[in-house]
Amino acid sequence: MNLQAGQKTTLASLMGAAMQFEIRVTFSAPFEIDVTIFGLNSQDKLYSDDYMIYFNQPVSPNSAVVLSKSGQTTRFKFDLARHNQSAVEKYVICAAVDSPNKTMKNISSGNVEIVANNNVVAVFPIIPSMFISEKAVMLGQVYRKNEWRFGAIGQGFNGGLPALVEHFGGEVEPEPPKTTTQSASVPTPVKTTTAPNPVQSAPSNINLSKIKLDKNNPTISLTKKSSGFGRIGINLNWNQTPPSLVKSFFNRNQAVDLDLCALIKFKDGSKYAIQALGKRFGDFDRYPFVFLDGDDRAGSISQGENLYINGDKWDNIERILVFAAIYEGVASWSDTDGVINIKIPSQPELEVRLADNSNANICAIIELHNQGGTIKANREVRYFHDIGAMDRHYSYGFRIVNGSK
Repeated sequence: MNLQAGQKTTLASLMGAAMQFEIRVTFSAPFEIDVTIFGLNSQDKLYSDDYMIYFNQPVSPNSAVVLSKSGQTTRFKFDLARHNQSAVEKYVICAAVDSPNKTMKNISSGNVEIVANNNVVAVFPIIPSMFISEKAVMLGQVYRKNEWRFGAIGQGFNGGLPALVEHFGGEVEPEPPKTTTQSASVPTPVKTTTAPNPVQSAPSNINLSKIKLDKNNPTISLTKKSSGFGRIGINLNWNQTPPSLVKSFFNRNQAVDLDLCALIKFKDGSKYAIQALGKRFGDFDRYPFVFLDGDDRAGSISQGENLYINGDKWDNIERILVFAAIYEGVASWSDTDGVINIKIPSQPELEVRLADNSNANICAIIELHNQGGTIKANREVRYFHDIGAMDRHYSYGFRIVNGSK
């Protein structure tokens, strides 16, 4: 089936009752084109930064949409059976030219294909004559109106990615100084300013300079400014009531309880453990210069749990292992939708997601090393059945005793 701009069709007419399919976007062009999906609410505004699927964040919540790229082809694997956020009513597929002197009119050709059961069931051709001077375009959308549908769009913006983001309720901030040693380019950061809606309690904040540490990109080094690193914030957030909660725990109604913790080793050989268990919350201004801001037993605090490191005392610290513990509520880390975000002043934000199907109690998430005054951040995401096994693996040398809340 060939589609034209403005044409709409139901997914059922293309693939029956199937909820799994792929949208494949291919361009022929002598320059780079970034293809992105925005998950929008009923006001056509981005629901949250988790629903922007792009090269630095290729997986949407619950893996309803997963991005992969090969050459000039970008693939989005949809599994709408995993779509569990009713406030997200549409996924808009967009493309932005990553070249200062080129526009969409300079492409040779392009296609948006819907693939089901390894068969192309619909094609929306993208041709240069559709454009004048647009640098960013909305190609199509998967949306829900009584049932799931696809609509071909083909409308663009001369301003490129900033204009596209503003169209979805965002505001572009100035680009921060490039202080990371990572070789990849850092895109322009974006902050959304949409007003809250009944199901979204606060505006979403997007920063496209966020660096996602994953298996393919596990390490980054950050250089200290003359004034020091300042306050380093580490946030753990998760889904309080994932779909598997009832099934996995036999109708018990407890919410998911994750604990954010840390093991610290100092250059003088001393060590300290930060954890809510035993009320070892630490101290920001005095030893151990690390502070845990409370214990969110039910995941009911929208900001999750926060750990703060006094970066001005970084010269005293040798390394810090940040880890999380499942106290109760789910049988697997993939059910938590857990994510760690690390914010350091004047540095790109770092993100690590916890999406592995492991039923171990402990996840060592990231280790921060002091290497000549820099912060070397290593993504770990290793799973252990108890803290003792984790401590032995990382050689911190703690004496482990049993405890409970």
